[in-house]
Amino acid sequence: MSRPSGRAPYLLSVLPLSPEAAGPFDDADGGGGCGGARIRAAVYIVDPAAVAPGLGRRLSALFGLTAVEAGLVGDLLADLTPAEIGERRGVAISTVRSQLRSVFAKTGTTRQSELMNLVNRCLMLPEGPRLPER
Repeated sequence: MSRPSGRAPYLLSVLPLSPEAAGPFDDADGGGGCGGARIRAAVYIVDPAAVAPGLGRRLSALFGLTAVEAGLVGDLLADLTPAEIGERRGVAISTVRSQLRSVFAKTGTTRQSELMNLVNRCLMLPEGPRLPER
């Protein structure tokens, strides 16, 4: 879904609910009288330009990314180019590209657009329970 600001479009997923999971609107609004209408779908909206809290931890758990690699992915999600990332971090663009190749290898992707698609899909997944630290 495009945005007037020109930033990366929102990602929307609409998931139909089974009849058993579809609850009545009347329960959700305190009996406001929706005539027995039922909730039929869940809508998930992801802003790829907003870096989710705990993104680094999640990417590390899912793909084994280092903190630097996860930060790189976060910068890409924020619509920064590799050149802008290098400038922001004070490193050469060749360093950013090297880190990006490592991220591609760990995630099984080969292009930046493919990586962003994968990461955005992963961000739509519910976060699992946290395991106690050892």
